[in-house]
Amino acid sequence: MIRLKKGLTLRCVASMALLVLSLTFHAPAFCAEGEDLRFYWDEGLKLDSADKNFRLRIGGRIQADWAAIAASDGLDSALEAGGQEPIEGFGTEFRRMRINFQGDIYRDVFFKAQIDFAPAFEEGGAVEPKDVYVGYHTGTDLGDVMLGQYFAPFSLEAMTSSNYITFMERSIGIDVMAPSRRMGASLFNGAGERLTWQAGAFSTSEGEPDYDNEDNWFAAGRMTFLPWLEDDGERLAHVGASYAHQFVSGDNEIRYRARPEAHLAPSRLVDTDTLDADGSDLAGLEAALVLGPLSFQAEYVGNWVHRDDGAGDDLYLQSYYAFVSWFLTGEHRVYKSGVFSRVSPNNNFSPQGGMGAWELAVRWSSLDLNSQDVRGGKLQDVTAGVNWYLNPNTRVMLNYVHAMVTDRDSDGVVIDDRESADIVQMRFQVDW
Repeated sequence: MIRLKKGLTLRCVASMALLVLSLTFHAPAFCAEGEDLRFYWDEGLKLDSADKNFRLRIGGRIQADWAAIAASDGLDSALEAGGQEPIEGFGTEFRRMRINFQGDIYRDVFFKAQIDFAPAFEEGGAVEPKDVYVGYHTGTDLGDVMLGQYFAPFSLEAMTSSNYITFMERSIGIDVMAPSRRMGASLFNGAGERLTWQAGAFSTSEGEPDYDNEDNWFAAGRMTFLPWLEDDGERLAHVGASYAHQFVSGDNEIRYRARPEAHLAPSRLVDTDTLDADGSDLAGLEAALVLGPLSFQAEYVGNWVHRDDGAGDDLYLQSYYAFVSWFLTGEHRVYKSGVFSRVSPNNNFSPQGGMGAWELAVRWSSLDLNSQDVRGGKLQDVTAGVNWYLNPNTRVMLNYVHAMVTDRDSDGVVIDDRESADIVQMRFQVDW
């Protein structure tokens, strides 16, 4: 872990923020060229050699969040009885505060190095590495090779950058079950504009789910296809599938638990507690439909947990979500290489009359952590969101989340009848 003094962190972040905000709102005037290099702004800072053999992209994001949470009396009482914090309250945080450098060397070699300053604002926190990898463009049907730490290939929502997801947080099931960032190696390729695939082997790491054996590893793969594509991506249908198998060496413990769809919520509402397991299999199905300003997206994930001998029968845990979004101002979600990408307003916001892009969205998500003798609980969230894109690099998000939890008896928390929490949260985001 890299540790920074708080004062130094604040000065670094403030300087970075001033530079980015200045470039974001004055981007058209920023361009410098030399005989061999071109340094310019194009939705981010870019540096290219004249022959395109060398390229550098300097990017980052700042996401500042606020949330107010109210919970039913029964929910707070159950959490406190289990030794957890009541979920009710008000909070603020920097959800993410990252800077990254990525580019190409002699065309064939590519790289990315990304660090996150946000954890350093927490007590005892430190700057953390996020995506850090190197790769090679083979130029063959084999595809590209990538080694390092990055998102393992699983799920449309998990693979889409937090800069471009429709809601402030990913759905509860994807957040808990998808492998997230891991150290590993993979091959990936896009066979034309309609088909993508990626497969690799990765070590386990800290995060959700949590494994206590760092020597374990898993294999994961994902494939996507566009059966319908028209009007330069304004109308399309996307389908995909993912699979991951967890390998273990010796005894292993695994745990699945989830907050509602609000990172500032202090306690997990569902929790399997520690499970003795010797492996797991994850399978996911995904679909999306874009009809101009109207969009639909849904995923289902099934998780077979193979328990140790004598620990009980194997478990089947599951989750799903579905959402619809609509751009009031006529824009559409932008699709690129199996994921969704940056939205550019038809008219950037300005005091002279531009209103930016406005998007409405509603999502239903469900996570079931009950199976056999395990009562981790069932959590269902309804999230309504409004997104205001001032320009391609600036977004304001407002989410309302209604979370409902039932049937939990784990880690000292007992919830039989339905209990609920209501959350209003807001984000100001700049990314480049």
